[in-house]
Amino acid sequence: MGLNTSSKSSFLQLVSVIYLIILNLIINADVGLDVPLMVEIGRKYDKTELDFSLFVIVPFTILTGIFSFLWGYLSDKYQRKKILLFNILFGALSLACVGGALNFSLPFSLVAFFRVLSAVGLSGIIPVSMSMVVDLISEHRRGMVFGWMGIAGYAGYGLGFLLSGILIKFGLHLPYLVGASIGVGFFLLGLLVPEPARAQGEDLLRELIQ
Repeated sequence: MGLNTSSKSSFLQLVSVIYLIILNLIINADVGLDVPLMVEIGRKYDKTELDFSLFVIVPFTILTGIFSFLWGYLSDKYQRKKILLFNILFGALSLACVGGALNFSLPFSLVAFFRVLSAVGLSGIIPVSMSMVVDLISEHRRGMVFGWMGIAGYAGYGLGFLLSGILIKFGLHLPYLVGASIGVGFFLLGLLVPEPARAQGEDLLRELIQ
């Protein structure tokens, strides 16, 4: 016997929330990739950690702040699933370009450019996914879900640090290419995630609509 409509809807909501929580972990892992690599990349290009900070970390942080607001604003007006998928794919392709630039020993300016550019996509994933969670989960459960998203974020930084520390032995480019591959995988999985209806998680509004 198949699931009824209500059961199917609840199952899809649960799967979507789990996907968004794990996605937050993965995205923060991508951001955490740089920490173990800074010294080795600097050594490769005869750059100091200060150079890496000035040309990568600082502009990455600035772009993250700017585009977080932009993507959050756009998610209130347009379909969030499409925005989220664009963010994931753009971030993954940017990371792939970083890996490619390192693999082929292209100039440091290109490595820095592509890494900073990845902030455009990565910065939108957290605000857009949080907006989706608001409409997937009822009011009295949001605190718990946001708590899990916060835990996933902190765990992600550690995972990125660990991933880089292990993969750096096989080349500076590999952590970024693995990060990009995981991003593409989550992009494909995201195609299966439904767009939540606006105000779907609001108990009062749901009652009024019914």
